[in-house]
Amino acid sequence: MMPHHVDRADTKKGIYKAGKHAFIFKPSTEKTMQRRKLMVSEVSFNRSSRFVPFIVQSTLDIIDNCMDESKVHEFVEISNVLTFDAFTSILFGSDQKELANKKYPFVMPDGSTKGMCLRDCVINSFKDHYSQLFHPLTAMARFLSDYNLCNPFKRDQKNLDTYLNALKKMFENAKDPNSISKRILANSDLSHFEKLHDINAFMAAGAETSSHGVASTIFLLKKFPEKLEKLREELKNHGVTKEYIRQGKFSMEDLAELDYLSYVVKESFRYESPGPEAFVYTPKRDITIRGVPIPKGMMIRNEIYSTHYNPNYWYKPFEFAPERFDVESSFYAEARKAGKAGPTHSRRTFGVGVRSCPGMSFATLEIKIAVAVFAVMIDWTFEGDLLTREGARFGIGSEVP
Repeated sequence: MMPHHVDRADTKKGIYKAGKHAFIFKPSTEKTMQRRKLMVSEVSFNRSSRFVPFIVQSTLDIIDNCMDESKVHEFVEISNVLTFDAFTSILFGSDQKELANKKYPFVMPDGSTKGMCLRDCVINSFKDHYSQLFHPLTAMARFLSDYNLCNPFKRDQKNLDTYLNALKKMFENAKDPNSISKRILANSDLSHFEKLHDINAFMAAGAETSSHGVASTIFLLKKFPEKLEKLREELKNHGVTKEYIRQGKFSMEDLAELDYLSYVVKESFRYESPGPEAFVYTPKRDITIRGVPIPKGMMIRNEIYSTHYNPNYWYKPFEFAPERFDVESSFYAEARKAGKAGPTHSRRTFGVGVRSCPGMSFATLEIKIAVAVFAVMIDWTFEGDLLTREGARFGIGSEVP
């Protein structure tokens, strides 16, 4: 879908309201693509290599805080802390953690106010905005939602403003010359307002989806223990040990050599996409795609799960098989012989084309590092029958008991 035929649509509801000023929700104008280019340049694969020590240390900090084996930990929450702490250090510098951990007033559904750190503010704010999509008033009296005339819309906007004001302070107070905020602030092509809201989108969308990506991959590795053992064997063979990680030696060069780790993360993205839905698009004129007529202005989106499990594209699609990405494996050979090796456009976790996810490289890097460090440093399990229960998953919107 090229922007001159089909472009991103602004539904003006749900998370689109929360991030309405960010470039990721805007049509593909020259200005939008300029803003996207700036963000992509800061979180590209080559630039992201400097963030490896931050991510490794954030993962180790989480592990050290969860060493009491008598306690049960909520893994999505652990992943949220991990990804948010890493994002905070990388976006604003480690000296901004005090502002990130400060308690901000967040209005609850019953009208009471609860003090929340910035991480909990952003997670709850965007979840509340997402919930607006299913609120009866969104469909029955749209203007109430559009202008935030009553609760929950009015309350949700107040909480969003609290979060954005806190984010603005961190953005403007960034001192670390290597932080993304400091580098973006130095750019004179964009307004301060545009920069702030693009940072907001990167923080909110990136941290939340990455945390679910980590949780899903860790869950799938435990659900299929032979894959976990194969990953651990690879890490051991490449000298990635507990001591090696603790000494701060784990690097981008190591990641480049860990092929099976890449296969595991790719298969996790296919099997359990961190984000359940793609962005909404709309045709600029009447068009036909694959014989289906689509009138101008109709809202459409790429469907992720049906594509990731399409038996026309994927060999044994309901099997968790990282080997499907290993061109030297027997599984890949069988898939290729069947004509189902999974073409590039059948992998849609991050979208495709000029409007694909700008944080794809960074998110993949963060998840790879977290999974590798967890696999080497600790063992884990899940409560009850989670590992055998049909439908128990950890992607956003999945069935999580």
